[in-house]
Formats: sequence, C-alpha cells, structure tokens
Amino acid sequence: MCRCTAEPAALASFSAQAAKLHAKFITRIVFVIQLYKRMPIQFCLLMLLLVSAGCGESGPPKAKVYNVSGTVTGGTGSLTGCTIVFHPVDPKESSALGTIKEDGSYSLEATDGRRGCPAGQYKVTLEITPEAVKEAMMKSMSSGQQGPPPGLSDGPFPESYRKVETTEKMVEVKEESNKIDIQL
Repeated sequence: MCRCTAEPAALASFSAQAAKLHAKFITRIVFVIQLYKRMPIQFCLLMLLLVSAGCGESGPPKAKVYNVSGTVTGGTGSLTGCTIVFHPVDPKESSALGTIKEDGSYSLEATDGRRGCPAGQYKVTLEITPEAVKEAMMKSMSSGQQGPPPGLSDGPFPESYRKVETTEKMVEVKEESNKIDIQL
C-alpha cells in the first residue's frame, strides 16, 4: 500500500496552482476559437504564416560553387572508376569529389550534392573505389592474367596521392568555370 507523505497544505497549494494554469489554458483556447469565428480567413492566414515560419533551410548560407572538370593523366594503370577528391585548405569549406571516367576525364560535385566546387585552394587526393577494383579484376581475368591486376594492390597512382597530408598536388578553383588537368 502506498502512502502519501506530503503535507496537506503543500498538496492544496499545488492543486491551486494547477487549477490556475488550467484556467489560463482554457481562456487561451476560447480566445483562439472566438478569433477563428470572427475572422476565419485572417485566422487561417495567421496560422499559415506561423507554421511556415519554422520551415526552410537553417544554418549558414552555402558557398557558391563553380564548375570544375578536367583530365587525370599518368599513373601506372587505369584510373577508370577511381575517385578524385579536392580537400579545402580552408577548414570552413567542404570537399568536392568526382569519378574518373574511362578517358581520364572528371567533373566535381560538392559534398552537399551541388555540381561544382567553391572557389579556393585545394589539395588533391585519389581513392580506389570498389568499382575500380572490380573493373580491374574483370579486365585481368578476360585477358587470362593470373593473380591480381598490376597496380591494384598499391594503386594505379603514386602512394602520395592517397592522403591529404602527403599529396603533392595543390590546385586553385577560381570564381569561374574551371578546367583543371592533373598530371600524376
């Protein structure tokens, strides 16, 4: 059996406060209903305005992006399917990346999905994607070659291009359409 050990005076005080809050809430509800009955169109517009005020994007405005494309050449094997990543020198900016096509061409996309890249200085890295590994394996098997394809284990590009800290390549994206070719 549960016994209430609170003082009766404290319970009465709490009950009185709850009753006051309840009365204020009911008064506000009645006011809203009366407002709706007197001016239904204005009431609906006011509610629409209040609801839509919370909608939309929040946070800082996004930086303008500029088209960036080019060709990656060199390396020890096919770069098809590898990912090229532009890492910003300015930590406030975000990276941009693109997939290298069979002819070595690429075009960048910002990490938020917009086509392009914000203007600024960038370090360039390359990544081997699962698609690139699969393609290299298929080509190796179709040619009758035994073992892993050449350049697959260490990559078809210099080791230094794998990490931001060791990459040798720096580029600048200008406030215009950019063609940036990368020679490994």
